[in-house]
Amino acid sequence: MKKYLVLLAVMLPLGAIAQLEVYDRYTVGGKHEPNINYFGSKKLTDRFSLTYFGLLEHQWGEALVGASYKVAPSLILGLGTGIEHGTTSPRYIASI
Repeated sequence: MKKYLVLLAVMLPLGAIAQLEVYDRYTVGGKHEPNINYFGSKKLTDRFSLTYFGLLEHQWGEALVGASYKVAPSLILGLGTGIEHGTTSPRYIASI
């Protein structure tokens, strides 16, 4: 599962607008846990875009894919769905 999420994180940003955030979190026991967040969008038309988001942590991850619609220059609506590590129920996202 993690291999597929890493592959998704590497391949989808090609030819798109993307943002990547990587940092380490230190626990009380002195253990460090990497955290990787990525977001991107690929413009399909003047109004529609493909969007994606992912989060990878030490033993957990999620990936979401959706679409956004530009209603006006300052208003974009988005919907998406995805998966989460360790569950069979889908994740959903909505944005304004």
